[in-house]
Amino acid sequence: MKTGTITFHAPNNNGSFLQAYALQTILREQLAVENEIIDFYSEKQMRQYSILRKPRSWKDVGRNLISLVHYRELRSRCDHFDLLRKEYLYLSKRYSTLDEVYEVANSYDTLICGSDQIWNTEARDYSDAYFMAGVDKKKISYAASFGAHIECIDRTKVKKNISEFTHISVREKAGKDFLNELLPGKKVELVCDPTLLLERSAYNKLIGKGRVKGSYIFLYTINYSTEVLQAAQKLSQKMKIPVYAPFTGYSCVKCRKYGIKVLYGVDPAEFLWLIENATCTCSNSFHGIAFSIIFEKQFCRPVFVNEDGIIVTDDRIDNLLSQLGLDERSISYKGAIHELILKKIDYNQVKEKLNGIRDNGICYLKTALLD
Repeated sequence: MKTGTITFHAPNNNGSFLQAYALQTILREQLAVENEIIDFYSEKQMRQYSILRKPRSWKDVGRNLISLVHYRELRSRCDHFDLLRKEYLYLSKRYSTLDEVYEVANSYDTLICGSDQIWNTEARDYSDAYFMAGVDKKKISYAASFGAHIECIDRTKVKKNISEFTHISVREKAGKDFLNELLPGKKVELVCDPTLLLERSAYNKLIGKGRVKGSYIFLYTINYSTEVLQAAQKLSQKMKIPVYAPFTGYSCVKCRKYGIKVLYGVDPAEFLWLIENATCTCSNSFHGIAFSIIFEKQFCRPVFVNEDGIIVTDDRIDNLLSQLGLDERSISYKGAIHELILKKIDYNQVKEKLNGIRDNGICYLKTALLD
C-alpha cells in the first residue's frame, strides 16, 4: 500500500516539523506502510514564512526591519529546517499549486490528511488541498485540528469536503463535537497528536547541540501574550535563573521588556535540546507542552483569567492536560507559579495514561489503513 500524507510540514515551525516526522515514523517503521509526505508549499506559506517580504503594509516594513537586524540567524534557521526535512522526512517532489497536488494525489492508494491545524479554514495559509477535496481516492484523517477558534470555521466547506472520508479522527474534543453536530451519521474518533505517538527515545537522533550554558527556564510561545511573558519573568525572579525563548514570530520583540532572551536561530534539533536541558519549562503552546511532557519536565501553562474569574480556554491544550491528569499545571500568570513548579509531576502515572492514548492512536491508524 502506497500512502501519501498532506500536512503542515514545510513551514519553519518546530511543532509542524515534529508532528510530520512523528506520524511518518509511526507509519513507516512501526506499521511498515510505504509513505511519503506530499511536499506542498503554497505561495501563501512562502510569503508567510519568508524572512523578508515585499511590503504590503507598515507591519510588513516593521517585520522586515527586525529580519534585517537578525538576518544571519534567521537565514541559518531556515537552512537548518531545510536540511532536517531532507534528512529525516520522505518527501515527494515539491508542489506549490492545488492542481499539482491533486495530480500527484492519484498516484497513492490512500491519502492521509493531518495532523496539525490543517482544517483551520481561518488560517492564513489554509488550502482545500488539506481536505484533498474531490480526489477520488481512499481518504483518512489523523488528528486533524480546526484550531482554537472553532466557532469561526467555514461549516459549509467542512461539511462538503469531509463527507468523502472513510475514517475521520481529530485532535480535540471540540473538533469531534463540531463534526458530530455537522455530520451526525459520520463516526469521528478522538486521537492524540502524532508527537505523542513516539516515545522519548525516538527523538534522540534529532536532538542537536545547544548554545545555552548553566541553568535556565525554557519559554515556548507562539503569540507572546502578556500573561505568558509575565509568568516567565515572575518564575525567573523567583528561581534566579534566566529565561530563553526560541524565535517563533515577530512579536518576540516584546520579550525584551520582560528580560527574556530570544534565540533567533533555533531549529527543531535545538528546540528539543532546549527542552531536554531546561530546569523547567513555561509554555502556552500545544507542542511546547506536549514536548515538556514527553521529556518529563516540570512545567507550567500560564492562562488568562477574565474579570469573572473564568479561564480563557484552549481546547487543544485543555484536552491533553485533562487526559493525562495534569489540569493543575494551568495557572493564572498572577498565581503561585513558582510553588507549582516545585510541586513535582508524577511521571509514572502520566506515562501509564500516555501509553493508553498512544495505543489508541496507533490502533486507529491500523484500522483506518486496513479497513
